[in-house]
Amino acid sequence: MNQLEKELEAARKIYIEAIDNGDEKTELEYLDIVDQLAKMINQNNQVNSYSQWYAGTNHERENLECPKEIIEEVKEFADGAPAGFNKAKVDEWNEFLSFDLHAKLKTYGMVGAARLNKIFKL
Repeated sequence: MNQLEKELEAARKIYIEAIDNGDEKTELEYLDIVDQLAKMINQNNQVNSYSQWYAGTNHERENLECPKEIIEEVKEFADGAPAGFNKAKVDEWNEFLSFDLHAKLKTYGMVGAARLNKIFKL
């Protein structure tokens, strides 16, 4: 199983949990993620992960410096760490930032983690 297939499996689990929990926001977010991952797999896309694909999309790049205290963790999530990117993690990082990272993220999870590539110079 390649990285994209693993990401699709993880995204499907989150999507199904969101449906079961009545979490419409997460359900809609992960519906888009599952759809995009399935398209990437079916088209033999040349990217290795959802984060890599998302980093290449037309979202504005901010190129902000990432503080040395958190850079390794940020890189790990930006490179597609499978779980744990949530509000609590961003609260933890915000202590080291001169801006509110929550305000720059539309969501958390895989899409939010991929967005880190556009926010920081990594």
